[in-house]
Amino acid sequence: MRFASGTWPKLRKIYLRTFHASDMQLAQMIGGMRQLEELDIDQCEFGPLSTIALRPLHSFLRELDFFM
Repeated sequence: MRFASGTWPKLRKIYLRTFHASDMQLAQMIGGMRQLEELDIDQCEFGPLSTIALRPLHSFLRELDFFM
């Protein structure tokens, strides 16, 4: 994925289908977001690092859906 500079922190909804990412990669992506409201992922290794990355976003997060 390529985004214009400064776009990643502004994302509010992200849907990742047939996107393969490790727990570390997913945590890095989530860690760069500042106002995430909806996260819908499929085929990613959502684990402890991703969970830790989501903690600062709990006040924004309205929907979390992941299927492993």
